[in-house]
Amino acid sequence: TCNECQKKSRLNNSLKHRHGITLEEYEQMCSKVNNCCEICNKNDKKLYIDHNHETKELRGLLCNFCNSSIGLLNENIEAIQNAITYLLKYQKKV
Repeated sequence: TCNECQKKSRLNNSLKHRHGITLEEYEQMCSKVNNCCEICNKNDKKLYIDHNHETKELRGLLCNFCNSSIGLLNENIEAIQNAITYLLKYQKKV
């Protein structure tokens, strides 16, 4: 098989193993969000599957930056809200 087919096969196996979905299902998810991160709306060629780390339930598709940011804040909604409040407090007036 060609390199492209091998790459797709590896990706499909990874998606099935890690998230229980096929490459086709992932591509459908990407299409539904126009290949854009569901937080920052940035168009990204590679979107990451966001999931709840306790329940393993899939939530959506995020760019690497947004997905990492949520993880670094331990998916703690209060901490994320506090970060928003903090940023608004020091936001420059235009």
